[in-house]
Amino acid sequence: MEDVFLLQKLNPQERSVGADVWLPTDTGIAAHLMNGTLGEGRSLSLGRIFILKEIRAATEYAGKRILPIYYYKSALSPLP
Repeated sequence: MEDVFLLQKLNPQERSVGADVWLPTDTGIAAHLMNGTLGEGRSLSLGRIFILKEIRAATEYAGKRILPIYYYKSALSPLP
């Protein structure tokens, strides 16, 4: 799935307590998989996917190398 750009793997930062996260790269597919019901958490997830795609597109368009993206999750702050 990662090879055909349907999913993107985000690794946790070294000091994080989280595990690998797989994000769909298309907000339309993500919304469909969420059964069309949008709440605060689901809207936030779609926003994160959109922002990640825009950052990667702007970086690629500028001719810069796309660096790995990491996320940080502490034990006390849950991710939606």
